[in-house]
Amino acid sequence: MGRVDTSEAAAQTRGGPLPNGGVMRVLHVMPDISRAFGGPTQALLGYLAAGRVVGIDATVAAPEPPMADLDWVRRQVGSATVHVFPTRGRGSARVSTALLDHLRAQRDAIDVVHIHGMFNGISTLAARGCRRLQVPYVIGPFGTLSRYTFAHRRRLLKRAYFALLDAPAILHAAAMVFTTSEERDEARRFAAVRAVRSHVVPPPWLADASARRSEAGNARRDHGDSRPETVLFLGRLHPIKALESLIDAWPAVHAARPAARLVLAGSGDPAYVRDLESRVARKGISHSVIFAGFVTGAEKARWLASADVFVLPSFHENFGVAALEAIAAGVPAVVSPDVQLGPVVCEHRLGVVVARAPATLAAAILSVLGDSALRQRCAAEGAAVVSSLFSPEVIGPQLRAMYELARSRSTT
Repeated sequence: MGRVDTSEAAAQTRGGPLPNGGVMRVLHVMPDISRAFGGPTQALLGYLAAGRVVGIDATVAAPEPPMADLDWVRRQVGSATVHVFPTRGRGSARVSTALLDHLRAQRDAIDVVHIHGMFNGISTLAARGCRRLQVPYVIGPFGTLSRYTFAHRRRLLKRAYFALLDAPAILHAAAMVFTTSEERDEARRFAAVRAVRSHVVPPPWLADASARRSEAGNARRDHGDSRPETVLFLGRLHPIKALESLIDAWPAVHAARPAARLVLAGSGDPAYVRDLESRVARKGISHSVIFAGFVTGAEKARWLASADVFVLPSFHENFGVAALEAIAAGVPAVVSPDVQLGPVVCEHRLGVVVARAPATLAAAILSVLGDSALRQRCAAEGAAVVSSLFSPEVIGPQLRAMYELARSRSTT
């Protein structure tokens, strides 16, 4: 009897009935699982939780993060297994041959690979490995196909990278997965994206009771609570977040509400953070602006509980996980039109969507600070709205349906 290629045999049987009582086996490949990676790491945790609801046995493969982050991730992932690998290179240029070895060793135990992100060596290598091993994979670009991405920093290099590496990866993918219909529609300007099946599966929200604020607590503030009014930004300190606009808007807000404070909670490149601190100092508002650093767990919950308004004026957000967290905690959100969670904010009257020009942003913040009815409604309804749209129980069936379709396709 001749030798059978196990990768070909696996590809031929992968589309048949699921073994193990219908449990689907999904490998998530991440370019980074550190807490500072922000939204993509939170989205991964949400997808893992949603998968558990619908019988998905998940594994995570990623470069080695700092040990404290690895311990944190392993506490968050439930029953999922986390494999980490050494890498060569830095930043988005990191690669790992150990990841390819893991794919090869596990190919018969994987139904679908979910590749998170693009324009990085880890995701690119994972797609190439899946093609060689004939394992179906889906790609979630997480905003990297936006016009903003291609218009800022290393534009020619990004176009070349996409043409040579990422476009072929898309064309061989079983599907693309986007967090919003707006992200999908923007990406469809690329022929490669139009050529494959697309799904919209938002990142699930993981309820955290400690981060919720009660309607009664909000009412106490509206009737004489002496704590300062707090305007909160939560996320990476990065130029894409348009924090300069928020800082430039703050003098007008502070002039009208002298006791108010602006909290910038997050970490970023030290040189960029120093630039922001210098901007605050030049405007003479250092006494009312707090750089809280990276926050998580109970500390993040405390800042959310103290916030009156959450602000996200980004140039681009393919979703807006931080805004979702704030709304779920009962905090009204002020977001720019480029935050793609904006339609949810508007439809459910959980905040406002405004241009990021400093004068406009300041007026919107002051409007929300003066609208006790809006704040009370968000405190009372925010978590319920978010749960009804983005809970693991809601997203899980969408996720499983996408993986089922991907599994039924043969790669080429």
